[in-house]
Amino acid sequence: MVAIGAKFRLASTLGERMIDAVGFYNDDGIDYLKKRPDELLVDIHLPPLNGWRASYQKLRRRGAFDFPVLGVAAFIQVEPDDMRTGSGSDRVSRVKDARIVLGGIAPSPLNIAEAARL
Repeated sequence: MVAIGAKFRLASTLGERMIDAVGFYNDDGIDYLKKRPDELLVDIHLPPLNGWRASYQKLRRRGAFDFPVLGVAAFIQVEPDDMRTGSGSDRVSRVKDARIVLGGIAPSPLNIAEAARL
């Protein structure tokens, strides 16, 4: 959710608020969410794709255990078809923009900006 720029809508008896997924997490292993105890996650707002593609891969020690040792989210935007180089099966897509976020290795998701720039 962090990599794709999702937003969360939270609600309580005090009202509603929207928070970016990237701002939803504290860098604290105990108090790790910026969600108050009286709030519920009502829905998740996803941005339009507009040429973006996403993938999430999870490394875990055993299949019955859902918590990842490492999670990698990649969100890339490729050039439109008419801007690709080559012809036919030799066409090469170029990455226009990218986001890479790692999870499971820190108290909050880590945006790896240097890897995305490469």
